[in-house]
Amino acid sequence: MRLVPSLHPGRPAILNTPSVVAIGRFVSLFFSLATVPVVARALGPDGRGVSATMLAVITFSQVMLGLGVPLAVRRRAVVMDDLTGVMNSARLFAALTIVPALVMGFLVDLSFFGSETTSSRIAFFIGMAAVPLAVSWATDVSVLVAREQYLRMAVLGLIQAATSLVCVVSFWLAGGLDVASVLYANLAGSVLTFVVGLAWVRVPLRRHHEFASLLREGASLTGGQLASVASGRLDQVLVLGALGSTSAGLYSVAVTIGTLPLPIAQAVGAGAYPKFANGDREATTSAMRHCAALGIVAALLLAMVSPFLIPILFGHEFAGAVGATLVSVLASVSVGIAFVTSMALAGARMGNRMTAAQTVGLAVGLALLTPLAMLWGVVGAAVAMLLGTVTTTTISLHFLRLNPFSIFPRPVDWAGAIRFLVR
Repeated sequence: MRLVPSLHPGRPAILNTPSVVAIGRFVSLFFSLATVPVVARALGPDGRGVSATMLAVITFSQVMLGLGVPLAVRRRAVVMDDLTGVMNSARLFAALTIVPALVMGFLVDLSFFGSETTSSRIAFFIGMAAVPLAVSWATDVSVLVAREQYLRMAVLGLIQAATSLVCVVSFWLAGGLDVASVLYANLAGSVLTFVVGLAWVRVPLRRHHEFASLLREGASLTGGQLASVASGRLDQVLVLGALGSTSAGLYSVAVTIGTLPLPIAQAVGAGAYPKFANGDREATTSAMRHCAALGIVAALLLAMVSPFLIPILFGHEFAGAVGATLVSVLASVSVGIAFVTSMALAGARMGNRMTAAQTVGLAVGLALLTPLAMLWGVVGAAVAMLLGTVTTTTISLHFLRLNPFSIFPRPVDWAGAIRFLVR
């Protein structure tokens, strides 16, 4: 396997630090968020709810059918020099996911989207058929993280979001923005990201001798990944069923804003992952505190501005999303810590424990979602998922043998977090 060099001679080192991951994720989220008011104003809460739910199913399918293989590749990329056999096996596996993706798309379409327009259902089915592309570039991202090529990792994330934004705005300006075109915009971003990933992580064709062992290791990680993604995607589907497409549209806005601090956790997790894989306990505790410190600041800022910006950005019909947004922003602190603890468990080869923590937290959130949503609407749904993610974080810390109070940020941790990201 050969990585195309990511840094040219003389380029400042600051361009390849964990901070670049955070910046790239924030810009990517900004692009994603920028599409939301365009889609919301063009399609209304009902159309926004349907498109968001279809995209949630596609995203969940990408992780489900990936079977933890990208994360298994990430760990091996830390401890192995030659990844040719591993990457060949991962590429073959990605291609094979097209069969279950098509079957799943057909079943989900019949179960949930039978009343939608033919054009949107066709677009959804095509998006499901493109699942192998996402599995492939997710594997490329894992290699780049493990080899500390943060700039390339950030760019791959930007390509997906930027392409989608350009396509959505183009459809809107042309007067043809509908649910189907939103899905095609997402598909275009995935295709371009796939092509760039292939160009940056080049693999000569050889025998797939790592296939079986890669699947076995991935299987121990897939449950945790599924539960993590499901906690942010499956809830969208349940809200659609419990409260209708209008409420699903409001809920999707709340969740989108609540995910804005997540790039902080992703940057901390990416920067600390090699130390997680090498069993550095002190680095693990430090990473948790850094994530908590920056997550608290981000959550406070979002809580202050969201009530004013939501009606301005999305229209007054989305004012009902404010309450759920505040709950989602509060949950973002725990979501970030849960992400870092999951990476620590995965790096320490405790994939089964990661799966257990994520699954229990997901079960708590989903079990409470429908009754709380019936009581308090979209706010109740957000509260349910908050309780679920707190459960995941608590269990993960227990598995890592970390006292919850030990990860509470100290005054020095805010400055320390910044130094860690720009080191």
